[in-house]
Amino acid sequence: MGKIAVIDDDRLLRKVIGTVLKKEGYNIVEAENGEKGMELILKENPDVVISDYFMPIKNGLELLAEMRALKLGIPLIMLTGYGDIALTIKSIQHGAFDFLEKPVNPGTLKNIVERALHSVKQSAMLTKKFDDIGNNLLIGKTRKMKEIFKNVGLISMNKVNVLIQGETGTGKELIARLIHYSGITKDEPLVVVNCSALTETLLESELFGHVKGAFTDSIRDKKGKFELAGEGTIFLDEISEVSLNTQVKLLRVIQELEFERVGGESTIPMKARITWKSLLKRENLGKTFTTGSRSLQLHYPL
Repeated sequence: MGKIAVIDDDRLLRKVIGTVLKKEGYNIVEAENGEKGMELILKENPDVVISDYFMPIKNGLELLAEMRALKLGIPLIMLTGYGDIALTIKSIQHGAFDFLEKPVNPGTLKNIVERALHSVKQSAMLTKKFDDIGNNLLIGKTRKMKEIFKNVGLISMNKVNVLIQGETGTGKELIARLIHYSGITKDEPLVVVNCSALTETLLESELFGHVKGAFTDSIRDKKGKFELAGEGTIFLDEISEVSLNTQVKLLRVIQELEFERVGGESTIPMKARITWKSLLKRENLGKTFTTGSRSLQLHYPL
C-alpha cells in the first residue's frame, strides 16, 4: 500500500495513528522528534509523512523546510493540538499537504493519506513559498472555514486576482484583508474603494486618476487608486454596483494589466492584485463554502 512516517513526541498518539493506518495495509515507521524524524525520512524514504507541529529539537515547519530544501517531494500532513488560523495558513504556505487538529478523526486521516499518496503519483505536491502571516483577522474552526483558510494560504503567495462573494455578514472584506496581509503583499499598500458610494464619473477618476484639464476643476494631475496600490492590493467593495461602462474598462485592466488616466494618452502598468467583493448569487459558478447558514465563495484566477 505505501510507507507512512509518523513523527510526534506523543508516543500514545503515534500508536493510535499507526494502528489506524496499519489496518488499511500501510507500513508504519515512527520517530519521537523532528531531528530523529529527518533521519528516519532519509533512511526509510516514506511515501507520506505525518508530523506534529510542536515538537522538541525541531518543530514541524522546520522539518518541512528541511525536506523541501532537499527536494524530497514527500507530502507532509501537519498535526497540532492548537488549531488557529495563522498556523493553518503558515503550514499550507510552507508546503504542507494538509493540516489536521488533534484528536485526529480516523476516517478523515485515512482520506487525507489516500489523497496524499495520489498526489505523489500525480506529482502535484504543493510548493508555495512560506511567509509569516501578518494578521489573525478571522476566527473559525469548522471544516469549511479551514478550507477557506487553506485557499487563502495559496492565493496570498501570488498576485492572482480574486472575486469574493458571500451573503451579508460572512466576512468578505476580512477575507480580502487576510489575503493581503498573509503573503507577498503584506508590506505593500492595501487600497479600499467603495464602488457604491461614488457616481460613475467620480469612480473612474478615483480608480484611474485623471490629468490636468480632463474635466472642470481638474487643475492638476491626480493618481488613481490602481496607481496608488502599487505592488499591493486594491479592494473593490460592492463591485456589483458598478455601471456596465465602468465594468468594461475594469475588464481591460484585468486583461491587459494596464490603464490610462481619465483624459490621458499614456498607459500605466497595473501591478497590484485586484480583490472584488459582492453579494453571493446562487446561479454563479465557483467553489462555495457554507459557514453556518450562509455561504462564501472565492473565485480565482479572475
